[in-house]
Amino acid sequence: MGKARLSITLLAALWVLAVVGTVGRFVYEWQGWNVLVGISCFAFAVGLIWVLGQTKPAINELPVPDVFTAKRPGFWVRTLLLFLGLSGTFFLGMMIGPGLSMMLVCGLIGSGVTLAWRKSLTWKIAGTGLAIGLISALGTVFLGTGDLSWAAAYLIMIPPAFTGGALLLQRTQLGHVRLLEGKPAMVLKGFLIGCVLALPVTFMNLLGNLQSQDTYIVHWWQPFYALVPGIAEETWARLFLVSFCYAVLRPTTNPHPRRAIVLAILISILAFSTAHGGFNPFVIIIDGLLFSTPYALLLIKKDYEHAVGYHFMVDFIRFIAAFLS
Repeated sequence: MGKARLSITLLAALWVLAVVGTVGRFVYEWQGWNVLVGISCFAFAVGLIWVLGQTKPAINELPVPDVFTAKRPGFWVRTLLLFLGLSGTFFLGMMIGPGLSMMLVCGLIGSGVTLAWRKSLTWKIAGTGLAIGLISALGTVFLGTGDLSWAAAYLIMIPPAFTGGALLLQRTQLGHVRLLEGKPAMVLKGFLIGCVLALPVTFMNLLGNLQSQDTYIVHWWQPFYALVPGIAEETWARLFLVSFCYAVLRPTTNPHPRRAIVLAILISILAFSTAHGGFNPFVIIIDGLLFSTPYALLLIKKDYEHAVGYHFMVDFIRFIAAFLS
């Protein structure tokens, strides 16, 4: 058995162990269930990151993007500037809210990217971005909290984040958006596989009783609100932010191409984590391991739809638990 097949077999075994352990936790009274589920879920997350990291294509096989071709400033100066920008966005978030500030900045930069490359913008990219923003806004109003300010923010900021991210993805060849490739079967397949892969880490939310904060989930249809963070957050935090940071850093890292994607994912983790829980090192580590890194690697190694499916299921199960509790 080859190393790749062995890794996938072990990953499947951890998935089964996590699912069986969670079912057993709710059926039989045994204090050891929580420990079993926790260990197996964490092990699955680490295994998934490892398997995705070994999946083709390797970063050094991708062409150097022609987005920012100038060699100056160098890699470390660009990295510092990106982190300073992230820090400034975090402090802006102390005034208007961290999640809103992160999405706002990504939307504004995405607007600039879209404007700069407007000749490459197609009706399909623009229409898909608008549809995703509209779904996010309407989902917030009719399925979620009903917050009109957030609905307006989604409608205004998600479309340019999507178009900018899609254009960056075309230039960097870092991943795929099957919606734009006219492949509905691959869209559905990727989404469903992402949902299945997410099951173990969804149970970690239940162990932490995170569903207790979702008090607005009172109707059976509201768990489908999970589609809103699934598409909106995977748009600004992964499709746009990871692609943008990679495009900025990659031209200066020819001898060490992997560090461009590592830094891009790290910045995405920090942005996503602080958008949800502020600057809490423990939250950042847990989020990075269980959620943000798998989201990013699914986008890079698979496609946007895998990442959206994974994210959707994480929130969907939590919202179901909130409705049932």
